[in-house]
Amino acid sequence: MQIRNLAAFSPLFPVAGKSNYARSVTFFLTYVEDDPHLQELLKCVCSVNLTHPGHYFAFDEALERFGVKFIKQNIGGKTMDMDELKSQISSVQTERDSIMAIKVSTIGFSKIFTCYNLGIARLIAIQRQDVYKIDSRNTQGHQKRDVIVHKLSENKNNEIQRQQINNTDQVRNTNIQENLTTEHKRQCRCTTNEEKKVLDNLFKFDFFSEELAIEVLRQLQDISNDWDMQRIRIYWNNHKQHN
Repeated sequence: MQIRNLAAFSPLFPVAGKSNYARSVTFFLTYVEDDPHLQELLKCVCSVNLTHPGHYFAFDEALERFGVKFIKQNIGGKTMDMDELKSQISSVQTERDSIMAIKVSTIGFSKIFTCYNLGIARLIAIQRQDVYKIDSRNTQGHQKRDVIVHKLSENKNNEIQRQQINNTDQVRNTNIQENLTTEHKRQCRCTTNEEKKVLDNLFKFDFFSEELAIEVLRQLQDISNDWDMQRIRIYWNNHKQHN
């Protein structure tokens, strides 16, 4: 079962630019396929020596290294209850999924759908050139990648850069808003003494008189075009307590 899984996965090595892995896997699968005795032997002892002689990854050790290690490295070291632990594990898993998510366009989807067959063709070429030596060896294109490979460190750096850009944009927007507010304050027009004399007529009554305000507006517009009924009402509201 493990060999079949490896065979099914192997075409992804060459399309990801992993030429050394592609050659090693091709040699291994070819030797196994051509040697019935080796196939029977692997049924009895199927572990692969990945570290040093006499040491093999057991199932729990493989699960620890390839499944749990990332979680342990990214959760806090403080003491926590079960609910908080589950929450942190879920958060780390979500982060890992988002970091490792493949970002593709229409062209990217097309490459994904076709890369597997391209990988098979390259493995066959490696087998004919390097294993059986039927064809002359041609290394051109061995490092070519038909899919984009994302590294965890690159995605984290990109996320940091995006955050820095967002922070810069927020500061810039704040500065623009402050400049607009300052500019608006500069544009606020002071009321002249001549205008104040006309506006004093608004305070003949304890209430805002529309008829009187219309007459005041007419007089003010003879002095300046900056006055309208809204500005007169604001002036009255701001000064009624002082009259």
